[in-house]
Amino acid sequence: MSRFSVAVLFAALLCAHVGDASRLLTGFSAGFEPNQSAPFGLKLQGSGKGFAMIPSSSDNAATGQSGATVTVTQPGSALWHVQLSSAPTRLTAGKFYTLRYSAKSSAASSMQVALVSDATWKEFFAEQPKTTPSFATRTTVDLTPPASGSYLLNFDMGLAPVNTTFAFDDIMICEQSKQLNTAPNSNANSNNPKGQDPAGVLRTDTSTGFEKDAPLLFRAQVTPPAEASVNMQLQSSAAASTGASGAAVTVNTPSDQPWHVQLAGPAVPLDASKSYTVQISLRQFGSSNLNKGNVLQVNWVQPEVWIPTALSSIQPTASYTTYTLPAMSPPSSGLFYLTVDMGSVAAGTTLYFDDIRVFEA
Repeated sequence: MSRFSVAVLFAALLCAHVGDASRLLTGFSAGFEPNQSAPFGLKLQGSGKGFAMIPSSSDNAATGQSGATVTVTQPGSALWHVQLSSAPTRLTAGKFYTLRYSAKSSAASSMQVALVSDATWKEFFAEQPKTTPSFATRTTVDLTPPASGSYLLNFDMGLAPVNTTFAFDDIMICEQSKQLNTAPNSNANSNNPKGQDPAGVLRTDTSTGFEKDAPLLFRAQVTPPAEASVNMQLQSSAAASTGASGAAVTVNTPSDQPWHVQLAGPAVPLDASKSYTVQISLRQFGSSNLNKGNVLQVNWVQPEVWIPTALSSIQPTASYTTYTLPAMSPPSSGLFYLTVDMGSVAAGTTLYFDDIRVFEA
């Protein structure tokens, strides 16, 4: 069987698993085989420099004869300064999609994988997986865009160490015939049963239940020159999931960046040799906005650097849900603070938060 046939068969099997096999989105999908078109190319921006080989050798293939490689010859000052980027491809609001890809790097590193509006450059999905010299395959289901339009699938490597080579294979997005999970769309594990905490020790210095008799560790902030207009109440009885109070944030006028409106925790020391798991309970209030695809971003940020170290996305629903985000290890030991970014939600959206907890293992 030819490699092209194998690629088509593999894509069909994947799409058959998640929905309709005829709905492989070719603008987002590539096996990077010889004589097979690949709708991905290298983008260099800012101070980032690098080169790509598409296709590359069999050493850089997860399956078949070849994959694609990107070598970062000079890191930039932002993740997106070195990108492997897809062709603009249309996604439809209200439909659900599965993303799958295989990746590795010549040395331990990390990158950002994001689906970005081609018109506004806003992300509706982003994750920052760690990479190693061995291929790992990641699959995310039930991705749904906030609006119909043209989107790009970007693999951002601009902050990788100099001369790091990333290899990619079997990138594909399929349109599902239905939503697969009843839990909200997120790259977090939702509906965590009570009593089943993540592994590790609770970090009380950056965990809060927003109770009135406890230290108020988290603060709500609007970052200038943001145009956002918000109402915030950090110890609200109406916002409680457990205990007597939670936090309520109403975004009256959204901004153009999620980080312009944040819940932000204190700067605390994290250890590069350990992993950290965030658990958060939240709900979305306001019936007129429940179907507008609001997406929140949860980040670890270094003070004075302001570059997210780990980014997860959550799409809240009308019911309180507890989300357990993927564990992360910081690239180096130092101070970090946790943020929940909500500056780009629909106008008039109220978000209730409770029981933000961090576990160290």
